[in-house]
Amino acid sequence: DEVLDHNCEVSNRVQVLYAKILLAYGSILVEDFDYATATNLFDDALAIQKEVLGDMHVDVASTLLSFGSLNEKLEKLEDANTCYWEAFQIYRSAGSSAVDMGVTLTSIGWIYYQQHNLKS
Repeated sequence: DEVLDHNCEVSNRVQVLYAKILLAYGSILVEDFDYATATNLFDDALAIQKEVLGDMHVDVASTLLSFGSLNEKLEKLEDANTCYWEAFQIYRSAGSSAVDMGVTLTSIGWIYYQQHNLKS
């Protein structure tokens, strides 16, 4: 049983590392304006993180922030807003720093500003 537990733990660590690599590569592609490929990589990374770490892990929130930013570049403001709100909920439930929550709320505010939806 200990060997199986160890192998499972190693497998999870490898998957989390792989997700981080996907995110890093996706971020590079965003800078190169390859948004379609970056979207696919962010999607894959997010799915891995949610499966291995759970939906409410702060790494998932961080990925959602990156995904939100990418959606802003694609002018998908509703999708960006959804990502930011999900990230905020995770940060809030995890008791994350005021900085993490502040950055997320600033992103949400910027979306509302872009949508001229300042009453929400």
